[in-house]
Amino acid sequence: MLVSLGVFVALGISFANETGDRNQAGFGILGGVFAIIFYLILGAIFALPPALASWKLWKRKRRARMWAIIAAIVLLPLLPLGTAFGVYSLWFMFSPAGKKLVADDESATTGDQNE
Repeated sequence: MLVSLGVFVALGISFANETGDRNQAGFGILGGVFAIIFYLILGAIFALPPALASWKLWKRKRRARMWAIIAAIVLLPLLPLGTAFGVYSLWFMFSPAGKKLVADDESATTGDQNE
């Protein structure tokens, strides 16, 4: 993120030096600000669903499986590791072991306690 900020500012300043117009340096700074906002929005989109899913899976909450599937779908476009993790997560969450891990009905959890 800092690299792209530096690139935008440097491009704006170099463009201002070439044209001789000192007001053009603001475009580089504005581009850097937009880059920061863009990275914050993308960071929120790609980081919040996996974080929420992992918290819910760790605490064995009711909607953990749903959030894990959403997080896996969000990770799919992030090549190459995001795709691998997303495909594996989808494969696991739709398998019988994944369904059993976060069973919503109480009969599955009360049966284990009586044994």
